[in-house]
Amino acid sequence: MLRPDVPLVNIDHHGSNSRFGSINWVDPGSASVGEMIYDIILAAGGGIDHDIALGLYVSVMTDTGRFSFSNTSSRSHRIAAAMIEHGLKPAEIARRVYADKTLGEMRLNVECLATMKFSPDGRVAWARLTREMYRKTGTSPRDSQEYVEAVKSIHGVDIAILLRETEKPGHVKLSFRATDPLNAAEVAALFGGGGHPRSSGATLDGDADTVETRVVQAILQYVRERPNTGNNK
Repeated sequence: MLRPDVPLVNIDHHGSNSRFGSINWVDPGSASVGEMIYDIILAAGGGIDHDIALGLYVSVMTDTGRFSFSNTSSRSHRIAAAMIEHGLKPAEIARRVYADKTLGEMRLNVECLATMKFSPDGRVAWARLTREMYRKTGTSPRDSQEYVEAVKSIHGVDIAILLRETEKPGHVKLSFRATDPLNAAEVAALFGGGGHPRSSGATLDGDADTVETRVVQAILQYVRERPNTGNNK
């Protein structure tokens, strides 16, 4: 725990950041925190070794959704390329971050996808993970953070929701993904959360059924008030 007399430097690229630090550098125009740290290193005249390059590359890769989010810029790719020059192996990094799954994690994914539900127009889809699923598959909530991507990948889905029961009863974590012009950060803000326009999250207290009903109803209303992206045609 930080001592109260120690200044806290807050570096972030989420527009929803509450500026909680003693020093705050919040740049929603940056695609990743890694790009911001890269700028600091250059401005300070510091060097980049293999370990630093690895951290920066993973930050850029994950914050841009494997270079697939709309925030991905040519600069994101240039910085990633510069990091690769330090001897990184992109295929190996991607495998270790995204593809090195246990059998239990794959079974958990199957359990999760089996719970999927859709709004009548197909624009909203959601799935749930329960403590019983984690127990059954020998996994934990941290093993399932990317499962919302599978829900979002379905044709016609503009907003995907993943509800994850935590180890603490009555505590549900929410993950959101949205297609432009819908805004996942706006969705998360409805529940006191935040994040990117394409990717965000929040946490709510309550039993899973009550939380699901509340969240889905609020998001259906949000979508009804905004134009159809055309993805479900």
